[in-house]
Amino acid sequence: MSKARNLANLISDGLVDTAEIADGAITQAKIDAGVDLGGGATGGGSDEIFYENGQTVTTNYTLTTNTNALSTGPLTIDTGVTVTVPTGSRWVVV
Repeated sequence: MSKARNLANLISDGLVDTAEIADGAITQAKIDAGVDLGGGATGGGSDEIFYENGQTVTTNYTLTTNTNALSTGPLTIDTGVTVTVPTGSRWVVV
């Protein structure tokens, strides 16, 4: 097992069953502290090659000043939702 497993891997591998969570919500408090809830690279075996992201921005988001962000597209930004890229930051969609 890689040093960090994301939640999607745990569900697909049958290690976490959302039916076991009483209210159906998955929160950090209900999952072992050693489980990474996402954000890291994944792949087969011990490979950490692939970064996956969603395709729709549903909530307003502001990048942290003086940081950069990378997303793969195509992406959709829902009506009325704003992504703010402050001066000194950059968001690249490839």
